[in-house]
Amino acid sequence: MIISTTPVRRHWSTMLLRRTISVALLAVPAVAQAQLPRFTLTEIPTLGGTTSFARGISTNGLVTGNAQTATGTPAPRLNAYLFDGTSSQNLGVLAGSNNFSRGYAVNSSGVVVGESDNNASRAFRWENGVMTALPTLGGATGVAHGINDAGTIVGISSTGTTSRATVWTSAGARDLGSADNTTSTLSRAWSINEQGDVVGFSRSMAGVSQATAWFGAGSAISLGSLGDGAQFSEAFASNGAQMVVGRSNTGVRTPGGTSVFSAFLWQSGSMTLLSTTGFTFSQAIDVNASGWIVGNATNVSGAPSAALLWNGGASTLLATLVNDASDWTFSSAEGINDAGQIVGYGRKNGVTRAFLLTPVPEPGAMALFAAGLLVLTGVMRRSRRRA
Repeated sequence: MIISTTPVRRHWSTMLLRRTISVALLAVPAVAQAQLPRFTLTEIPTLGGTTSFARGISTNGLVTGNAQTATGTPAPRLNAYLFDGTSSQNLGVLAGSNNFSRGYAVNSSGVVVGESDNNASRAFRWENGVMTALPTLGGATGVAHGINDAGTIVGISSTGTTSRATVWTSAGARDLGSADNTTSTLSRAWSINEQGDVVGFSRSMAGVSQATAWFGAGSAISLGSLGDGAQFSEAFASNGAQMVVGRSNTGVRTPGGTSVFSAFLWQSGSMTLLSTTGFTFSQAIDVNASGWIVGNATNVSGAPSAALLWNGGASTLLATLVNDASDWTFSSAEGINDAGQIVGYGRKNGVTRAFLLTPVPEPGAMALFAAGLLVLTGVMRRSRRRA
């Protein structure tokens, strides 16, 4: 019996082809982890006025925040917007509100959540031109801080006697609880990720408000703090790997007596300080799937800050990574998506403006990818000749 060897050669070629494709595709992220990319800057337009702020970005690059309108009473004339990469749409305010609203988060379907009226805040959900008030836990006020692509919303809502971390679904508003297992203490949910993990802060069993996680929107778990573990802390965001970021009191005070807050990363039960060389105060506001963290830092509490990007535990001034931004200073990075796009606000020629930063492919990464493709082409040609 004669057994053809052709199928065997084709099978070997196929395995080699697949391995080469993997090497070529992995070349890009390998370089990206070793060296941060450069970013191109997109200035997010206002709503006709002067100032603007960016607070959140979706997985597909939609942006929300608030911006000043050209006219309208009463002041401050800051309205929530949705930016689609080209233009900003004014989302307006809830009926009965003053002329203030703010978008905190947006999902990939373009649903925006936030607050309307800065005297007595009311949580809203906006979709396709319609802004709807979200129910409370019995009180008069609330703020929606986060939404995921499944449409689950989180934030804070008044019960009439206190304010509690809240999740909104099609079933209505639900109290997420607090780490001290009571219903009478303050708690707040700042964000929700695509896996349904919620983070914020609540009162701990020790009686201190601390960073809290509701993994899978389940029971509240206190994440502790920096310093002696008994300090105030709060968590602002988490990714799918349950990397949680935020800020914590360290137990240290400045010579003037001000408590020092520092950015932290919590993972696998441990909270660690994020490096901010040259700065006294810092906070980590968002984290993406690659573990890139964004936030801000300053040397004087309440003074103008500088936007930071952390990668692998090291911090970098965001301003040093942006192309063609000589007219800008970058005050705070407020959000980052898994594509590495960053939103926040800074000062352009002395005026506060919102920005969107988009990473540029690195020459080194592209060279490795091109080399991988050349090898791949050679393999394919040899495979055809052998066949």
